[in-house]
Amino acid sequence: MVVRSSGLLASLFLLAYIHYTQPCRPFDFKKILEPKTCTKPPEIQENSMNNLTLQPGQKAKFVCLIDHSCLVSLIHWYHITPDNLTHTRIKTAKSPGDPHVHTIERVTFEDEGTYSCVAENVIGRTEVFAYLTINTSYSPSSTWKVVFTSLIISKYLVLRYGVFI
Repeated sequence: MVVRSSGLLASLFLLAYIHYTQPCRPFDFKKILEPKTCTKPPEIQENSMNNLTLQPGQKAKFVCLIDHSCLVSLIHWYHITPDNLTHTRIKTAKSPGDPHVHTIERVTFEDEGTYSCVAENVIGRTEVFAYLTINTSYSPSSTWKVVFTSLIISKYLVLRYGVFI
């Protein structure tokens, strides 16, 4: 009875561990539990990263679907400026959130450039790229009207404020 109980606990632990390490991917337990000899770098699903063209203030989301069957040891995200002079690591697998997804809540002109997702194992490295374009034709005056109002509070104090309409 004790052996059966510990075997059940070990199986539950294995399932919980697999779910914890890959919570956002549908997977086949049989495929994961079968021994596999890795002879190549990690695979990243084709077309998982798409180029984006957004207006300032919109949300950008890049997704990098990595096959974890060959024990991926490293996931990094990089941003490369449009002039290719600055190459900055912006996220690692230890960063908060899903390591397969990089999100920018409100894009600015400084966010424009190339984003790359890098996955490594002991065999090698795979990298995919996507370009974020910030639409330069965007102008706050074309979408918003600002009305300025002055309120005289006293002889020496004037409150001036703007309201977006």
